Amino acid sequence: MLTSTDPIYISNRMRIIYSSLIPLLSSFLIVSSSQAKSEQKFDAICLPGKNKCKVYLSPTELRIDEKGIIKSTPVNQITSWNLGGKGTKSDVGKVFFAPLFPPAALGIFTSSHEYIFTISFIDSEGIATFKSIVFRNKKPADRFAPYLGSITGLANGSFTNKPQNNFNRKEVTLISNNLAFHLKKSSIYSYTSNCEFYAPYTCLSFPRFRPILDK
Repeated sequence: MLTSTDPIYISNRMRIIYSSLIPLLSSFLIVSSSQAKSEQKFDAICLPGKNKCKVYLSPTELRIDEKGIIKSTPVNQITSWNLGGKGTKSDVGKVFFAPLFPPAALGIFTSSHEYIFTISFIDSEGIATFKSIVFRNKKPADRFAPYLGSITGLANGSFTNKPQNNFNRKEVTLISNNLAFHLKKSSIYSYTSNCEFYAPYTCLSFPRFRPILDK
C-alpha cells in the first residue's frame, strides 16, 4: 500500500493536481485574451463643438463618432494623453461653502463632475494634433483612463516620440526607394560606361541587383 511519503504516491497526486489546473488556466487565458481584444464604447462630449459623441477604444484603434463623422486613429500613433477638468480637482471648497449657501447659489460646483481627456497623436500626414473629449460622470472616466493607459503603455501626462520617429523613418524609406527606382530607369544608370574618365563623379550608378530598402 502506498503512503503519503511514497515517491509514486506523490507523483500521482501531482499529476492529478496538474491535470485539474489545465482547464482552469486555459479558461483564464481565453477570458484574458478576449478582454484584451475587446472594443469598449463610451458616451462622451467632443470638444470644441461640445457635441455628444461615441468613443470606441480597442487595443489597436481609437474611433470617435461625432454627428455621424467617424475619425479613426491607430493606437500606435498616440503620443500622450492628459486628464483634467473640474472632476480631477479637490472638493474642499465645495464642502466648506455648502453649509453656508444653498446649492443653487453655488453654480460653479454644479458641474464639478467634469473629466476632460486630451489625446495627442500623429495624423496620417505626420502632423502632431490632438482631440479632447469630456465625461460628465466619474464612472466612465474611471473606466476610460486605465484602459487607455494599458493599451498605449502611457501614463497620464507622459509622452513618447515613437510615433513621430516611426513616421519619419517610413518617409525616409519611401524617398530612398523612389530614388532607387528612378535611378534604375534613368540613362545615368544604364550608360555609366560613357562617363568621362577624368570626371568619375559623373558616373552615378548602383549595382543592378542592389536590394530595395525594407520598411
